[in-house]
Amino acid sequence: MIMNRVSEYASSFLGDLFWSLNGVGAPDIIVVYVPEGCKVESTLHLRFLSLKGDKIDSKMLPISNPRVLVLVENEEHINIVEEYMGADGDEKSYWTNAVMEVVI
Repeated sequence: MIMNRVSEYASSFLGDLFWSLNGVGAPDIIVVYVPEGCKVESTLHLRFLSLKGDKIDSKMLPISNPRVLVLVENEEHINIVEEYMGADGDEKSYWTNAVMEVVI
């Protein structure tokens, strides 16, 4: 059942250039599914960590493409916090091209 719901939405949205680029570069997708009758009491904290960074003045810019699909059924809710961090510290540059699709 859940695979049918995910398949229904994962490929149906037609987004912009950055959405398409994310789809090409995203190796995986995080699926958050809240079925009818499920009470989620805690906040879901998604932390994305870029493992490779480059010098600020470099011509190279490592990219990460996190992708999240949230499906929330009738009358339910969930709180989500997204956090993006670099593993190499503040002196590095990263490009994060994240997509979060929420279907209520």
